[in-house]
Amino acid sequence: MFDRNSLSTVKVGVFSKSCHTRHSLIVSDIHFASIRRWRPYSQRKKNLALEEQKREDLLREAVAYRRRLKLAFQLQTPEVPQTAQAVALSAGACDLTELFAGIRSDGSWSIYFGEEPVIQFTPAGELRRLFIDNRKYRVVAGKLVELTRSKRGGRIELIHQHISAEAERALRDRCLKLLQHALQMLKAGHFTQMGQVPADDLTLLQDLHAFLEQRDSLGI
Repeated sequence: MFDRNSLSTVKVGVFSKSCHTRHSLIVSDIHFASIRRWRPYSQRKKNLALEEQKREDLLREAVAYRRRLKLAFQLQTPEVPQTAQAVALSAGACDLTELFAGIRSDGSWSIYFGEEPVIQFTPAGELRRLFIDNRKYRVVAGKLVELTRSKRGGRIELIHQHISAEAERALRDRCLKLLQHALQMLKAGHFTQMGQVPADDLTLLQDLHAFLEQRDSLGI
């Protein structure tokens, strides 16, 4: 929690020109950290797929996904055609041991590979948003654009920056390889289901399998 006094201390830390500037900046950092921790989940769930902070319990907190499940993959299995190490090298550094999948009320899927990448789809199964390599992207008029933060008039805005066709293709290919890896693990049965919501949803895992099958055949 924080109050107005702590917020004013942040301002002093940022703008102070006294001999105690260094100390004030340290205090400022502490208060900014406490402000980030205080922010309730209700204020960040709208952009859940693009959040950078740790996702310690998505099964419990990610209520925007009315159906959701969490899987732990068993790596280095001979039955899987492409090893996890090969996928990791071709898809970039990421966590291939854990997967969270959620479905919103409109039928759109979001797939989390650990902290990142996070791949979000439209209800039609098309790529919508992406968080990878600590960068945010979204699809605008059929093209991936990078979202960057910019301060204007004391407000933080997200600015669209176009990327090259080659960069977009590379990102889409990396995401497709990750989804193919998840599909291979499901087909081989090399995973442990850590939990799901609702607990009595008997078709959730099958629906995830079918969704990944479609992405494998249609691309991303």
